[in-house]
Amino acid sequence: MACSKMSDEHQKQNISVENKITENVLATEPSVYSTYLFVNNPLLGYSTMKENPLADEVLDGILPEQLSTTKNSESDFTVTVNGINISSINSGSSDAKSSFFQSLYGQKVSFSFPDNSKGDTSSVSMYIPSLVSITSPKIEEEQDLYPFCYYDNFILGWNSDPMNENGLIVVVEWNGTLISEENNTNEYVRNVDHITDDSGKTSLNPKIFDGIPDRALVYITLLRGNIVLTDIDEITYRLFGETHAILPIILIRELN
Repeated sequence: MACSKMSDEHQKQNISVENKITENVLATEPSVYSTYLFVNNPLLGYSTMKENPLADEVLDGILPEQLSTTKNSESDFTVTVNGINISSINSGSSDAKSSFFQSLYGQKVSFSFPDNSKGDTSSVSMYIPSLVSITSPKIEEEQDLYPFCYYDNFILGWNSDPMNENGLIVVVEWNGTLISEENNTNEYVRNVDHITDDSGKTSLNPKIFDGIPDRALVYITLLRGNIVLTDIDEITYRLFGETHAILPIILIRELN
């Protein structure tokens, strides 16, 4: 009711709120992640998120609605990864999800799905990198969350995966929140870069913080995975497995 009242008051006063959105991609070389981030085909696979360095990983199966309602012969259309029905991942117990992690990350996995055109089952195999976690800045206790980090020569560390040939994607986001005395703004900034070498440490390009002011609350997302385009019943899907970790920081630009 309060929201409705506020909306009515804005209409009476003819007040409009305009959000400023800025998005930049720093990476110039094509990569497998271009398919994940910038292609609009429906996603089919699974994703794991670690919302901060102290949080547990949360695993989600991604199954487009048109697949979940499609019938194949006398049974429901199912897509499995290493024999696990993707649609059942979200309803699994914590123990079951723990075993899922062991079978779905850090190794080659096989996606299987019915192929009506062949009257058989088709499969696609790919290597899915191990679960990613951010190790630097080092966060060990709750009071360490939201570290103050200088934008230039920012060193980001993570657990490396020597088998991962795709590198990682790093995304920096700011939704207009400031911790200074200044008012928050109606701005959203999203900058994306590609880390080509999964070595476990890199100095971020300072341009990834462009458009973000001093003492802004910033979220850094580190993502790695694998993805291919595949056709199922004449529809092209982005078949994928990915893992991402999020680090919230307070961005510092002015040391004095």
